[in-house]
Amino acid sequence: MDLLVIAVVFIVGGLLPVQTAVNAQLDAGWAHNPALTAFVSFFVGTVCLTVYLLLTRATIPSLPGSTAPWHWIGGAFGAAFVAILAFAIPRIGAGTAIAVALAGQICLSL
Repeated sequence: MDLLVIAVVFIVGGLLPVQTAVNAQLDAGWAHNPALTAFVSFFVGTVCLTVYLLLTRATIPSLPGSTAPWHWIGGAFGAAFVAILAFAIPRIGAGTAIAVALAGQICLSL
């Protein structure tokens, strides 16, 4: 089972550069605004997750629950990541943007 999880994480990790390239194209071709590009990306993701939650009949805990307030900031980090990469890719290139983002991930993970 762990091998399957590792394989899925590897594939999803490989999709990050694809996502950033798609978002950069959305920004360049239609949105012309990194925040709007991030909004569209998160909106589509929200629709996909809503369908998944409905199909799996997931239990939704009551809000705010017993979690710390800072636990809710993850979405802001994701939005910043999407918007900043949509802004950066046309300026420094997809390879450089992904490499620098990956370097940041590795350094902060340590």
